[in-house]
Amino acid sequence: MLNPKKEDETKKKQKVTKTMTITAVTAISMLAATIIITSSLAAITQQTAFAAKPPQVTICHVIKVDPETHEIIRAETITVSLSPDEGESSVRKHLAHGDFLGACP
Repeated sequence: MLNPKKEDETKKKQKVTKTMTITAVTAISMLAATIIITSSLAAITQQTAFAAKPPQVTICHVIKVDPETHEIIRAETITVSLSPDEGESSVRKHLAHGDFLGACP
């Protein structure tokens, strides 16, 4: 039989070990929850980025013009995206070759 003093020390060590184990498990659980939440937020942010469409500009795209009278023979209304990459330059290119803003008449 252990002496009472050693028995108390053993119980204290067991209690400390149990407390440390609970603390470690809690910390790991909190870390896992943080990773899951962060991953979920990243996925939501990515979906939102794909869902948000850049503004559109309506253009009358002139396809065929009578060379003598310069009247539009064939045209169609299109929309051009004002994406941050190429949108503005795309609109300028259309306007530069005779297309115009707005729907075709």
